[in-house]
Amino acid sequence: MKQMICLMSEQLIPSYLAVKHHQPDRVWRILTEVTQKAGRDRMFCETIRQYSGLQVDLPNCGDLVAEPTNFESTRHIVTKLLETVPDDEWIINVSGGNKMIAAGAILAGVIADRPLTYTDIANPNHVVDPRTGKAQPFGHGMNVLEFLSLYGFSGRPNTWRWPRQWLDLAQQFATDPPEDYPFIHTREDKEPGKYGLKNYRNKFCNSFSAELQRALAVLVHGPDLNARQYGFVAGTWLEAFLFELMERHERALGINDVVPGIWIARADVENQLDIALTRGLDFIYIECKAGRQKRIKAGDQIEEILGTLTRLRALRAKALIATTGANFLGSDARALQREAAKRLREAGMNVLVRPDIVELATRRGDTAFIVSRLTSFLTGTA
Repeated sequence: MKQMICLMSEQLIPSYLAVKHHQPDRVWRILTEVTQKAGRDRMFCETIRQYSGLQVDLPNCGDLVAEPTNFESTRHIVTKLLETVPDDEWIINVSGGNKMIAAGAILAGVIADRPLTYTDIANPNHVVDPRTGKAQPFGHGMNVLEFLSLYGFSGRPNTWRWPRQWLDLAQQFATDPPEDYPFIHTREDKEPGKYGLKNYRNKFCNSFSAELQRALAVLVHGPDLNARQYGFVAGTWLEAFLFELMERHERALGINDVVPGIWIARADVENQLDIALTRGLDFIYIECKAGRQKRIKAGDQIEEILGTLTRLRALRAKALIATTGANFLGSDARALQREAAKRLREAGMNVLVRPDIVELATRRGDTAFIVSRLTSFLTGTA
């Protein structure tokens, strides 16, 4: 039997990836009082059971609690585990834990002459032997649900997918984004909120060009819209447009998994993420804002999005914004407002604004450009 000893910590991803790589039959977890109270062991085990694809025995490890400031405590626990079945194949996974805990585990492994393994988050496609420095490549990328599960979140993806004709319509919108939701502006009346939902359904097409009206005929076969059609025309077309681009180029963009419209929940916290994706060890959440957004300050939107990101408490999670609104743009409608640009830098966020979205739509067939521009967006180098 192949047995692995893991060190539990706040960040579980490195330890989890080592489990996926080595595929042990049984995994022992060494805890601390802090990780035990925070439920890290439960999150780790549930993710292995639900998403790893492995059949792994996960014994109760509630009594394997190390003292975080005493490396002898960890060394003692590891040594006792190794002595339980000395003839088995053992691997000591030192990817988690603080320095003292890792030092105790490494010392026990060296004394017993057992192999060690370590996942370096700076080099996510390799596991490393800490004694020799030798790295082994592996290709076990994480999907969105795995990542969320390791932070205690359940995920409910949107299983409905936009039909091809709807995606073509999203492309049309992106080429010349409506400045506001179509139910607010009609040719007959420009007053916001004049029409309720019922009246807007009868009148919204009047605000569009003949070309867009022909495209909309694919979506709407009568005077009314259902809730999904309404949401699409009112703004989720932007989510659909970007999702389709990223899914089509996911290999070139280094994306492991990309999911639109996913609801995430933990305890009393629930949020919907417009687009969520994993790239290497990074989790990226993209907030899509269609319309002019003229009544909303860019800084307020940034703070709202950062609030969602903070609740994840993930080491390698970041948020990005895609918006057709004018609230991020300066007077020339091309460059970012100085204050918005400053706040984005401080928050470590990147943004796609209206001119960027239009260019992505009009150059959709230019694969090199699309991949380059989206890579810059995802990595924050734009």
